[in-house]
Amino acid sequence: MINSPAEGRICRFLGDISYPLYLVHYPLVYLYVAWISNNNGISVAGAWPFALLILAGSIALGYTALKWYDEPVRKWLRKKWA
Repeated sequence: MINSPAEGRICRFLGDISYPLYLVHYPLVYLYVAWISNNNGISVAGAWPFALLILAGSIALGYTALKWYDEPVRKWLRKKWA
């Protein structure tokens, strides 16, 4: 149950971004794993800033994919097939 408008916006955002995020995060995870394997002996304290950067980059790229590709294509398909 959603108790406030802010919770509704958060749930809507997370629902909208879930599929584009699923599609774009994989290459970024590969970059992170490659970076970890190239920096042998890196500690968790040294790796977490890069992990946060990957997280933020994944969300930004997923949001961009949502707004520039997913929503326009869905709108076009709705017009074409409705």
